[in-house]
Amino acid sequence: MVNTDRLFTSIMSLLVYTIYAGIANVTGCPKNQSEVIIASGKLGCGQDKYGNNQYMCLPNKEKSFLVELCYDGVMGIQERGICLEIFEGNLIQHSCKYFSDGCPEEDFYDYELFKYKEGEIRLVLLGGPETGKTATGNTILGRNCFSVSTSGSSQTKDCSKQLSNRLGSNLAIVDTPGILNRSKTDKLSEEEIYKCISLTSPGPHVFIVVLDKTSFQQSFQETLKHCVEYFGKDMYKYVIILFTKGDKNETPINDFIKACPPKFIKDVKKCGRRVIEFDNQLRRDEKDGKVGQLLDLIKEVIKKNDGGCYTMKPE
Repeated sequence: MVNTDRLFTSIMSLLVYTIYAGIANVTGCPKNQSEVIIASGKLGCGQDKYGNNQYMCLPNKEKSFLVELCYDGVMGIQERGICLEIFEGNLIQHSCKYFSDGCPEEDFYDYELFKYKEGEIRLVLLGGPETGKTATGNTILGRNCFSVSTSGSSQTKDCSKQLSNRLGSNLAIVDTPGILNRSKTDKLSEEEIYKCISLTSPGPHVFIVVLDKTSFQQSFQETLKHCVEYFGKDMYKYVIILFTKGDKNETPINDFIKACPPKFIKDVKKCGRRVIEFDNQLRRDEKDGKVGQLLDLIKEVIKKNDGGCYTMKPE
């Protein structure tokens, strides 16, 4: 493409895209050029006047689903540090320079979006009933997506997944209300476990074990025992222990841990001493601060595990 055309497309890339056709929601985007060609063919996308494939796949503004479409115009050039998303029928730009990965480090063509998939952090929430687990999920998401009753207990009957872009990180969070519920049969519990893992394919980066700070001593041994029985001792490398209802106990979290039973302290050490405290009743800005601390802790886990995720090993 000659310089004048590059200048034109660069100017066009600063505008909001409004012309496209053949739009559809999808569960995943192509990962390479071959998959782009297949997806483009299924959607019936054409080529622009320079022969560039007009197929695009990108997230919506809330990062709650993915959309593929055929752009009806000349494919433009985007500046480094810019990603595209769809909002109210328009394609818009946003900065991704604070993303942990997936942010383009050089100018790129719109038809090469598949090369710059924004990194996704996958989390699984574990814990017993009425620990504030579901409310914690909503705090992390930044909005109320998981259903919580007026009494504070979860209304969700099965594993459920929600997506969000939170403080510059793309998150996929799975809530698991039935996994540690003894009222379910072992078979149903096992099915729920496999389902929650499949929702984070190829696997979660972190397990967040949620405990009620005001009453956890009555249930923590059972909770962690269940987790290890289901996921194996290898899961300790991916666990963060999160205490809720900290507002009812003003003891600093480190002092609180020191006063815990020896068995729990041992388990905390197995989890790399990764412990954080949440109060889901805080103001929005205070919650954002806590979520920021949690994201820093999550990224430490991912880095320590060389970017890998937990996978269930065959028996």
